[in-house]
Amino acid sequence: MKVIAAAMDQGGQATKVDEVHVDGKTRTVKDSAGNDFFRSAVYRDPKTGTYLFSDEAMNAGMFDKKNLAINWKRFLGDPTKHFFDGTASAKDVATIFSKHLKECVSASAGQAVDDCCITFPQNFPDNAKRDLIEAVELAGWKIIPAGRGGMGQLTEPVAAALAYADEHSLSSTGAKVLVVDVGSTTTDVCYVLFQSGEAIVLGAHGEHKLGAQDIQQALFELVIIAARKTGILKNSDLAKLKTVEGLEPELQRSVEGAMKALSNRADTRIPISFGSKPGFVTITRDQFETEVLEPFVKKVLDCMDKAKEPGRPRRCVRPESISRTNTLPATGGSLSRTMATAWT
Repeated sequence: MKVIAAAMDQGGQATKVDEVHVDGKTRTVKDSAGNDFFRSAVYRDPKTGTYLFSDEAMNAGMFDKKNLAINWKRFLGDPTKHFFDGTASAKDVATIFSKHLKECVSASAGQAVDDCCITFPQNFPDNAKRDLIEAVELAGWKIIPAGRGGMGQLTEPVAAALAYADEHSLSSTGAKVLVVDVGSTTTDVCYVLFQSGEAIVLGAHGEHKLGAQDIQQALFELVIIAARKTGILKNSDLAKLKTVEGLEPELQRSVEGAMKALSNRADTRIPISFGSKPGFVTITRDQFETEVLEPFVKKVLDCMDKAKEPGRPRRCVRPESISRTNTLPATGGSLSRTMATAWT
């Protein structure tokens, strides 16, 4: 089946890319390890100047952080933040990564693919949006029209609403859809009415620096506090965590695994191997939900309330060029339970 374009959602921690076929159907482009998403990571080999991407980049950068670029989406539009030992801006990294995605899409499709649709978080700053557009275009992509008056640029929650409406045949039903998109570094909300083939955005709001990464960081801090209370870590060990290459990324990976485990378990153990008294820290699901998730959920609910503020202008988009766009899977497990509790 001929591929006419790519639909691309560049996230702070992971990126989703789909081929869009001539019949309107889509197929997910996989990374080199066969994953349905690309980890948003780029590693520059300091000797050869070549680049590694996704999980390969994370593995290579574990002990060479100064040549590992992650979380650049959060710094788009910020000229003071640099990567690769101070030699590249966030826009430069986004260009390198977008070029890699273009090569992967073309290889997956078995043909050159030049056209794409990209998405932005709600309320993404104009300078950050401009940096991402320019990065994608510098990588060789052509951003195609998508929607009435659009330039191939959709906000992520509206893209999710269009995908949902397409999947459930809602475009002319008068249905109202609420989208809550918790990404790795951003959280977006929109209320959308579908009627007469149009999506009418009744309200929308986004927080540029609120996402699943904040959950992981809060859990990381909870683990450090618990390790200090049990004597596993002392102040000198905390200094070591910041100065010895690889220690913090290693612990962050253990925390990320613990976060996933706590969605289905009553507790989990996180190994602390570098402390004065190496051992394990046990975190219960009750601790995780009460001390980490509940404060986060309150911020998400505030975001939802802001999306409902009266007086916001109504805006129409027509899903005429791309029948389906994809967002990254929502965080499940404990977060879903906590959200349900908050709503009741």
